[in-house]
Amino acid sequence: MNAAAGVIDWEALDRVVAVINGKGGVLKTAVTAHLAGLTAQAPDYRVLAVDLDVQGNLALDFGVQDSSDHGQGLLQSVFLGKPLEPLRDVRSDLDLVAGGGELSRLATFIAQEAMSRRDPDLPLRALATSLAPIAGDYDFIFIDCPPGEEVLQQMALGAARWVLIPTRTDKASRQGMVRVAERFVQARAGKAPQSLDLLAVVLAGVNPSATALRANALAAMKEDLEQFGADAESLLTTTIVRYAETVAVGARDRGLLVPELVNVAAEAEPWWQAVREGRPRSEMGRYQSASGESLADDYFSLAAEVLGRIAEEEGAQRVVGSDTDYVDEVDLAIDEPPSTPTPQPATQGAQA
Repeated sequence: MNAAAGVIDWEALDRVVAVINGKGGVLKTAVTAHLAGLTAQAPDYRVLAVDLDVQGNLALDFGVQDSSDHGQGLLQSVFLGKPLEPLRDVRSDLDLVAGGGELSRLATFIAQEAMSRRDPDLPLRALATSLAPIAGDYDFIFIDCPPGEEVLQQMALGAARWVLIPTRTDKASRQGMVRVAERFVQARAGKAPQSLDLLAVVLAGVNPSATALRANALAAMKEDLEQFGADAESLLTTTIVRYAETVAVGARDRGLLVPELVNVAAEAEPWWQAVREGRPRSEMGRYQSASGESLADDYFSLAAEVLGRIAEEEGAQRVVGSDTDYVDEVDLAIDEPPSTPTPQPATQGAQA
């Protein structure tokens, strides 16, 4: 098994972010897709998105589900030592390691192998061993984690340098956050020499004007996380990703990120013109709304805040190959959204 062999280059994994919660339905995949997609817009950056969820929805969000291997590449990499071959250029400067149903087999195999070897930390090395050889090709790697599969979550935490937890304000979502915090503490103890730090908690799928709800959620989070020595108030992002179901569903159905959908809609016939002339409005006209633009702004703001936190934690280091401070490049990336939203055709790397 590949996870049991070789030396892991932990330094190559110092900008891996695991996006994780123990509960589904908290916009985890959408947050991962937008962080990866928007980060890739920064000049001279290359980004890898890794789908560790058996649902495989990252391929849907990027519009490349027909090219997905449903996790077969990850399975072969971990167990046979085959090099990971991501889908290339699902967006400019953005590659994807696809997830899907094959990851259920992967989780079962790793659990059995860890038990037979009496090595409980083996899952922490499994994904790290496969990612490390290609991690140097990327400036950032974002991992979309499954909500309920403990072994796959351990794999993500073992490869990650940073942990980002999206959550709603309801009790079940906060309980999912606590389960992740428990696994975070366990992974942190078992994965030396690389550090593992909780970067942020982001409220997602929430009405940003519901200040009382946000305050109550923060109070509950403080109580939930204080047992792990975490400062919930400093961890909570100032950005709240609002609830805008029509836009979010429309974007996924079309394989577009929300800012891309908004750009396409802006070029469509104005909805009011069709109404004035007694004609049905265009399909894209339904997305010409303030809610779509606001949701796009939320994702731009979240990308800037999350990546800015990383830069701050790193001491505002310069990105390799860049002459511009990292924070400045993040600002540039979010201030100038792409004018051409159509995703590029993805190409699968040669199979070993």
